[in-house]
Amino acid sequence: MNANNAVLIVLIIGLAVIGVLIFSKSNNTNLTSLSSPSPEVTTVYEEPPSPSETVKSPINVVLNSSNKNNKQSGAAVLSESNGKVTIVINAIPVVKTSSQTVSINSGDCSNLGKTIYQLNNLVKGKSTTLIDTNLQELTAKIPLAISIHEPNSSSNAYIACGSVKK
Repeated sequence: MNANNAVLIVLIIGLAVIGVLIFSKSNNTNLTSLSSPSPEVTTVYEEPPSPSETVKSPINVVLNSSNKNNKQSGAAVLSESNGKVTIVINAIPVVKTSSQTVSINSGDCSNLGKTIYQLNNLVKGKSTTLIDTNLQELTAKIPLAISIHEPNSSSNAYIACGSVKK
């Protein structure tokens, strides 16, 4: 073999090695990772959150008009945080300047029972109340209904109501 052929063979082998290195880097692989074992996967067990930390799904209640003369509708959302329930009510106000009493009652809208929780008054169609119970304790009392009463009235007549469902 002459010197020119030896140089040519060394050059071809060198280019082949360089090509393999470039190809392996562009595929984010290196030659040592092909032969080394994969790292071990360790599963870590985490304790479930305590009941007071558990986030519960909110309960949505549709409030429908119960009086043909005063059409009022709206919605209530019952959510739990830190073991207490927040009730947020948004309703179409009957009279924009008046307030209306709101309560959670035993029974359903067709057979409304006694008041279980007196909520903050609905003012301009809005009310937010925090009650000292959790959703599990509250829903254990079902059937329950949220009722909105006549504006500026001392009567128990309600004009919008919605049943609380799990």
